[in-house]
Amino acid sequence: MPSSEAFPTGAFRLRRRDRDHVRTSVVLSAAAAMRREQQAAAQQDQHEPHGHLKNSADLERDYLREVLEMLQTRLSNELNIFVRKITGYGTIAIFWTVVAGVYGMNFANMPELGWTYGYPAAIGMMLLLSVILWSLFLRHHWL
Repeated sequence: MPSSEAFPTGAFRLRRRDRDHVRTSVVLSAAAAMRREQQAAAQQDQHEPHGHLKNSADLERDYLREVLEMLQTRLSNELNIFVRKITGYGTIAIFWTVVAGVYGMNFANMPELGWTYGYPAAIGMMLLLSVILWSLFLRHHWL
């Protein structure tokens, strides 16, 4: 058995007080941690509806963005179709303008002017070129 000098009573009490102090600190720390967890859970419960609203708003914003992109794509395609049609009709009209421009220059040495059917031949050529271009544009889905 150890002697009383090996374990002085004052030192033993100090250790006991330290141990009690540590135990009290641990209990208080655990209680504080538990209180913080409860407060965090309460705050989470308070913010939960707001988080749900934020998620709903994000989903709606993404949906609206996709709808706008789809609308923009559709409008772009419709504009493309419209521009192709205008281009096709413009090209057909350009050939009429070229033929009419050549005959409107009043050249003195144009043998077609002396022909009996010169004027109807020019109109026929314009119509023939128009029909050829129209069929080409229809085949390529421009008209």
